[in-house]
Amino acid sequence: MGVFGARAAEEATPENWAVTANAVATTIFLTALAALWFGCSNAAREIVGEWPIYRRERMVALTIPCFMAAKLSVLGGLCLLQCLILLGIVAIGAGLQRSLPAMFALLALVSLVGVSIGLLVSAVAKTSEVAIAILPLVLLPMVILAGVLHPLHEMNRGVSMLAQMMPSRWAFEGMLVMESRRRPVLSLADLPGHGDVPAGSDRQEDMAEHFFPAETNRMGVVASCLALMLTFALVVGGVYACLRFRDVRWRDRKLPADRLQRA
Repeated sequence: MGVFGARAAEEATPENWAVTANAVATTIFLTALAALWFGCSNAAREIVGEWPIYRRERMVALTIPCFMAAKLSVLGGLCLLQCLILLGIVAIGAGLQRSLPAMFALLALVSLVGVSIGLLVSAVAKTSEVAIAILPLVLLPMVILAGVLHPLHEMNRGVSMLAQMMPSRWAFEGMLVMESRRRPVLSLADLPGHGDVPAGSDRQEDMAEHFFPAETNRMGVVASCLALMLTFALVVGGVYACLRFRDVRWRDRKLPADRLQRA
């Protein structure tokens, strides 16, 4: 917040519009990325680190849905606390103007997606060290393809389609559009560099326009939330599939078939 907070908190004018809008977008993106990282890092070693205990409990009465529900509940609660602290710091340092409960709800959803991704990494990895090594490889595309380094509508079609699969892209758009609704909206005719716009034009631009143009490439807050919920459901399904697959292989190699309860 010490880097972008002061700029993001400035009152926007035609003279500083571009700088302030970029500071707001960068602050929002880093906040969303931090929430995603909270979830991933909290969960990346949860399954692989408890694999011997998990196997023993599976032989008794533990079902995969119950195991996953317990992990999601505990890790989700931890992420909610982290997001609450993070949002408080950002709101003060960057002068966020959007309703904080609404922003927190979206931030919490982002962190839950991160938890599900971390659990998937943990379910796939053979050791905790491998899980930690995989995590940066998972997070790096989410930074590059989120749309803050290069707007999505300026990417080529193949890369843009890949970016639609990134939860960071939807978190960034949802939170930025949400915040831009409470920020000033200026006429394009008043902005430097838009001298070709006829005087008196009613075309206006908000702070999300550069990254997500309202007329062509903006899906909105509701669509962003739905995309994040769909991502969460798909990744949780992937975690379940990985655990079932590893169960079957372990059962066939190590145990009689009647000793491992079906999920």
